[in-house]
Amino acid sequence: MSEAYALSSRTTSRNESDDPASGQPPRFSHFYVRQMTAEQLYRSLLVASQADHTQGSLAQQQAARREWLRQFSIAFGTDEGDETTTFDGTITQTLMMFNGELIKQATGGAPGSFLHRIANDGRIKSQAKVQQLTLAALARPADSREIKAYQMLLGYHQQDELAALQDIWWALLNSNEFILNH
Repeated sequence: MSEAYALSSRTTSRNESDDPASGQPPRFSHFYVRQMTAEQLYRSLLVASQADHTQGSLAQQQAARREWLRQFSIAFGTDEGDETTTFDGTITQTLMMFNGELIKQATGGAPGSFLHRIANDGRIKSQAKVQQLTLAALARPADSREIKAYQMLLGYHQQDELAALQDIWWALLNSNEFILNH
């Protein structure tokens, strides 16, 4: 409930010089955007996409989680053999986010997933579907630029709404706005 924890991550003219990455001491005028841990990113993907509802048993889900997190394990080479699981945006990690099994499940539209439920709800118009995807991934409504991009995608996919929604969902889940902790 303190002011420090309620700060926005937005950079404004009043706080743009407060950047610890530039080598200056932090003044804590705003929240510093940071990478999520691998576990946080994994959980965020599951919550947003409900991809875990498309998998098999609990044991299979836990094995998939362990495998996904294993790919983020980085040995520090200390005397204690310490390890950490971080998402640093390395090439391997980026490729996994683009083409990995979890992203395929999240964007596949399989029964039980969030995308399947949105895509197959005939009561919701196309533009509202994009709004729901954007809200689920980014916790904000889609802006007019994003709506225009969706309409272009729909035209590109020759009215295949599911394919257009899959592309949009993939882009949202791989965006910095989703991956970074604001």
